[in-house]
Amino acid sequence: MKISDQMIAVLSIASLLIIIALFTNNAYLFLFSFPFFVFSWVFLGVIRNQNYVGAGYKSAIIITLLIWLMGFYSMNNINTKVVPETFILGFPLATAIMVYFVWALPVLTFTIPYGLFFERDCISESELKELLSKIKEM
Repeated sequence: MKISDQMIAVLSIASLLIIIALFTNNAYLFLFSFPFFVFSWVFLGVIRNQNYVGAGYKSAIIITLLIWLMGFYSMNNINTKVVPETFILGFPLATAIMVYFVWALPVLTFTIPYGLFFERDCISESELKELLSKIKEM
């Protein structure tokens, strides 16, 4: 089975679990299924030639998945129905976890490496030239 087929299976299962979580109001099911949903989309984005993932991307994506799981789990365990007592750089604790841990930290673990190594690992010079020529034809 190709990596892309596996990721599509993960995407499908995660989608189904998200729907079940929303209809049953199950926050824990949602917090575990949503990161896998996004993880599978990101993984599909870095697969090259249906079977190859560029150097370092696998570990970068897995680290990012772990960050998301820990962040969503942490936010879910904070009582947000009371007036917050803890603020981090101006945000209540749950919001600070979302902004600084779930959003900002993956910029370091995945977004920057993806941008730096995209031309080397995700698109060849000939594919890039072909894409640019198609864009110019439009």
